[in-house]
Amino acid sequence: MADRDEQHLLGRFWLAGHPDEKLPGWLDVSGSNPRITLAGQLTAPVEWSSTSGGRIGVPAPEFPVDRYTVHGRLSEGSHSNVTLLGADTYPQNLQIFGDLEAGSENGTQVFEGPWLIRGVHMEPGDPILKAMVRFTYIDEWVARTGLTKYENSYSEGSPVEVSYREPEPQSAQIPGGLGALRVTHQRHLTSPSAAGFEIRHEAWLWIDAQAESLDTLYTDFIAPVLNMASVMMDRACKITELKVVTERSDYYDRVYHPMVRADRLLRPIKPGYSYLRLPDINLATVANAIVASRDIDPIPSILVSTFERETGRFLETDLLELAACAEGLDRRLHKTGKKKEYRQRLERLIAYTKDCVPDAAGVATQWAASLVNARNDYAHLLPGPRNSWQTNLVLWESLKWILGAAILLHVGVDAEVIKKGLNRHESYAFFVRKAKNYAPDIYAKPAPSQ
Repeated sequence: MADRDEQHLLGRFWLAGHPDEKLPGWLDVSGSNPRITLAGQLTAPVEWSSTSGGRIGVPAPEFPVDRYTVHGRLSEGSHSNVTLLGADTYPQNLQIFGDLEAGSENGTQVFEGPWLIRGVHMEPGDPILKAMVRFTYIDEWVARTGLTKYENSYSEGSPVEVSYREPEPQSAQIPGGLGALRVTHQRHLTSPSAAGFEIRHEAWLWIDAQAESLDTLYTDFIAPVLNMASVMMDRACKITELKVVTERSDYYDRVYHPMVRADRLLRPIKPGYSYLRLPDINLATVANAIVASRDIDPIPSILVSTFERETGRFLETDLLELAACAEGLDRRLHKTGKKKEYRQRLERLIAYTKDCVPDAAGVATQWAASLVNARNDYAHLLPGPRNSWQTNLVLWESLKWILGAAILLHVGVDAEVIKKGLNRHESYAFFVRKAKNYAPDIYAKPAPSQ
């Protein structure tokens, strides 16, 4: 028997609160947004009104005041209950002389929404009680092999001894009594064969905290962790799996969303090409980041969005964004005191991070002046750029390191830990060498005093 297609699933579907009006259809979770295509119409395509001359029909509003919640029950497989939240419906296809009432099997109707939960029928407003999440590079970030013994003499035919124990769970309380974080591993063993066998494990982040909705679960709890891990790993960390517990289910039910993609491609991390991992700090610092990040949102998310230049972004865009973030971050970190000019804010940000990234800005006053020139040239379309493209490239890269260090400092990472991590990071070392070559007027060392 062929493997069941888990991305295109048949079932019967209905609008929340109207379980007696069901229609057959199929669920498609292969694209960016979950989509349900029905054989018929759950909502009337025409709104009728009575007049002295009879009934008049007009097309139903394309965008209703409230988005739809669609429930369904799949025809096969476990976790057959599904909920599509916040759905829109596309213009309906139907035969004009057929039945135009809600519940008819005339034509087709498509519902598409951002969130789909498989395993439970949720209602709008249902809170999320717990969640478990995996993201790209989480195993490298957690950095726990589980090997308690590994002996190999490396000579041909010599024995190899391996002892594995699943790593002990870690936990930390989120400040303010919001809940807790946990990190655990799930072990996978293959059966021994002529080719040997394999021991694998996967790290999972558990969020034991209540959120008002899936949206707030992401913004309040998941995004701060992803942003922190991204800065530490020097690459964008994105969700690959998400499961949640609600009041209507005791199980962790799978969640589909454009941000949750199990097929994300991973770039192998070479030794020396990430500067901090979870063992370098502790889970309590990550838990603190959930609360502390709220003071500086959305700066961490904007910074992380610039980590993937291969996606077609432009230097001008990234530099303007991060230049604005530098001003905004300083403003958030210093909410009181005298009003500062843009250049003064840059110089104060450099002073804030100098103990952990002392080489990132070169001569601080010259760095700030050059960044002011770049920002004003782009923002005000001044004639003739005052900086070379090489200088602007270095300024953008320096902002990446400076803002990243400032964010880590703000959430509680020690400056010496950041500095030690950067000093062993090959990408940062290459940036320092490139900066001295591309922008010597900023990064040239001052001549020794006579």
